[in-house]
Amino acid sequence: MGTLSRTLNSWRERLDGIWQEEGAPQPSARRKEKTRGARIREAAASHRFELAFLFLMGCFLFFLAWILPFNGGPDEKMRYLIPQYIYRHGTLPAGYDPEIRNDLWGISYGFHPILPYIFGGYLMKLVGLFTTSEHALLMAARFVNVVLGVGFYWYVLQIAKLLFRKNIFRVYFVALLAMLPQLLYLFVYVNTDGIALFASAMIVNYWLVGLKETWSRRSCTGLAVGVACCALSYYNAYGYALFSIVLFVGSLIVFYGKRGAKCCAAVILKRGIYITVLVLLLAGWWFVRCAVLYDGDFLTLSAPAKCAELYAREEYKPSVKQSVEEQGVSLEEMLRPEREGGMEWLITTYRSTIGYFGFFEYPLGLDIYEIHKKLFLMGLLGTLLHIGLYFLYYIKEAVVWLLRKSGLHWLLPETLRVSSAESSSSAGHSSGGRLSSARHFGGVRSERVSRSSSGSGRSERVGRSLPGGGRQASPGRSSSGGGRSASPGRSSSDGRGEAERACGREPVLAKPSMTIPGIRLEPANFLLLQFSFVCCMIIPVLLSLVYSYTDDFQPQGRYLMPFIIPLMYFTAAGTERIMTLFFRKWFIGILMIPLLYGVLHVFLGAFVSVCIPAWCESLSYLSAVRFPWFSNRGWLVKLLYLFIPG
Repeated sequence: MGTLSRTLNSWRERLDGIWQEEGAPQPSARRKEKTRGARIREAAASHRFELAFLFLMGCFLFFLAWILPFNGGPDEKMRYLIPQYIYRHGTLPAGYDPEIRNDLWGISYGFHPILPYIFGGYLMKLVGLFTTSEHALLMAARFVNVVLGVGFYWYVLQIAKLLFRKNIFRVYFVALLAMLPQLLYLFVYVNTDGIALFASAMIVNYWLVGLKETWSRRSCTGLAVGVACCALSYYNAYGYALFSIVLFVGSLIVFYGKRGAKCCAAVILKRGIYITVLVLLLAGWWFVRCAVLYDGDFLTLSAPAKCAELYAREEYKPSVKQSVEEQGVSLEEMLRPEREGGMEWLITTYRSTIGYFGFFEYPLGLDIYEIHKKLFLMGLLGTLLHIGLYFLYYIKEAVVWLLRKSGLHWLLPETLRVSSAESSSSAGHSSGGRLSSARHFGGVRSERVSRSSSGSGRSERVGRSLPGGGRQASPGRSSSGGGRSASPGRSSSDGRGEAERACGREPVLAKPSMTIPGIRLEPANFLLLQFSFVCCMIIPVLLSLVYSYTDDFQPQGRYLMPFIIPLMYFTAAGTERIMTLFFRKWFIGILMIPLLYGVLHVFLGAFVSVCIPAWCESLSYLSAVRFPWFSNRGWLVKLLYLFIPG
């Protein structure tokens, strides 16, 4: 035991050395000052509202899983064969095993990563010690996804706290994800979509933590576990693994690039190797197993087709069955609505992203699908507006600079007649200034104007937080480096911005700084994060589109679901941008009420009026329930119809 203890301590010291030379906080004995029970009680007290939310979400997901009939999810019967095999035999099946192979298609889900099915199979063995009820065993297999759903929403809560400063927009972001019917549906039947969603949330959370803590051990370990879960899920979530590499390497270059190439490369290699080793230990076994079973095809890209060619019915063999492309249908025709002679891939995919249950048996009302269109449109407009204003600010600055340099400064409005030195000084920071958080776009904050009185006069001081954590000198205040102070007669444009803030609105063309609440980011890291979000939205859409066109026509929104966190982030952040730009602060909460009700209406319309009555016969009377305001059959709409002729 002494030799083992010394070996473990030696390896711990080596791991500590990965972060020690860069000055990151090291694990210390201070953790031992409190007992584990005391730490758990403190954590529970500080997260009591979050834990209550997770408890409610877990209960609701378990209830849905309980009432959902067997094979109530796409291909659940075919997927459930794998946990059943593990339950009976205690081993993992090969993809071509006849016990799990589908007679029609000649393939099985055993060719793809089966991590949730493994846990489900062994949980079935545990439940089987007490009962052999078919429903109890099915619930054991489904319970794995219920737990993944609770874990997903835990990370959603953490992401919301990191991405949004105002509570109302945190609530909106969480509501968009917690009340999306199709998203909840994926956590209540046997599938691997649940672990793909869980992995995407975990990775995004540790992206943000890594940027906040300069990729500490905690963030590197969490990212490694998230990437390993992603590797053992659906391939349409692999964009997160790819851009984990991009964000990790790119952000460390920004963090340590100024210390020299040698130091920067050493940091990237040490921490990168640590993450890679963890990922290989957690997920590498699956790909080694596939390489052994399927003649080196470790990604199982061709093994399912070979199996289908041998065992599928004649009309479903890959050599016989034609894809949309092979049928001579154009991509544009596949995307067009059916009323225009197309295959309406776009419409069906969108609807099954919001909520389209079973084997496309239970759609929602057409008016319900329109609600999220409007919410997404508002988020898109807010995003584009922010980008446009960002470029307009720099265009304005360029024009002002050119006019000053050419001696035509007299053409400028009085609010912009300020020397370039004073203008650049006004963008500075002081080491004692207060942190700004006046305006942001999902984390993009603008400059803050703070007032301080001196004698009988009032001076305005503008400060902006530095990504590195320091502050530059503000006008009227000397910096620690001996910076000069601005003249009292400098630009009144900041005064105009101050007046707008006094009214509760944000100045339109104030200079934005790129950061997120609680995290000070270099602009390059912020842009890298946004770019990663955008790419992780595009990749699942492209993969699903290409698969439907070149292989098997499957316009299913569940294939797109890994993009849901970035999509809802831009939706909530764009909405926040519009609200903070055009409306006073006290009015924003009022305006958010109809948006939150719209999200709630979709949730209630999907589950109370459609799913629960269809899945539970004793509650079938709920199918007649309708909700007011947004529904065409709501009381408010009926009242309005009385005043509309015809």
